[in-house]
Amino acid sequence: FNYLVTLSNNNFSTINSKIKVYPNPTSDFLFIDTIEKQIQKIEFFDLQGRLIKTINENKDKYEIDISNLQSATYLVKLSTETNSETIRFVKN
Repeated sequence: FNYLVTLSNNNFSTINSKIKVYPNPTSDFLFIDTIEKQIQKIEFFDLQGRLIKTINENKDKYEIDISNLQSATYLVKLSTETNSETIRFVKN
């Protein structure tokens, strides 16, 4: 079960504990707040790995309109200057 070791790796939760992505599930807007570092790039992927949308802004709060996305599960990759974190969310 090597994947359990990977999931318990300190790097896995370092950025996630400082970033809030809500509500989840959502239908119209996805809110992203960061406590310490600004997010420099946000990338949305479908579960097949296709890039759906990219946002390049240095901010610590986002309100992202996702109403045009189909109802499905997506991955959002949040990149700061030093780390990146991928979070799964559901679009109703």
